Amino acid sequence: MQTKVILENAGSWETPPPLSSFLKHGEMTVNAYCSRIWVQQRIIPSDRQNIDDLIRRNKLHPIKSTPKNKLFLKSEIIQRNWK
Repeated sequence: MQTKVILENAGSWETPPPLSSFLKHGEMTVNAYCSRIWVQQRIIPSDRQNIDDLIRRNKLHPIKSTPKNKLFLKSEIIQRNWK
């Protein structure tokens, strides 16, 4: 598998925690699997990126909201078909 290079001059304080363990062991590269997992954990899935915008434009209506979560009717989500 192809590997991804970690900055050679980076210290563990400059490297994200999952990757800093490689540096601690003197490894300057990360396999493609570990690199992909790290990136996937930090990217918001595309199906979650526009929810606030849809609510602001009155295209999607939460039936219940808390500071961290919003609850929607499944039928409204299916109707949108995420297009």
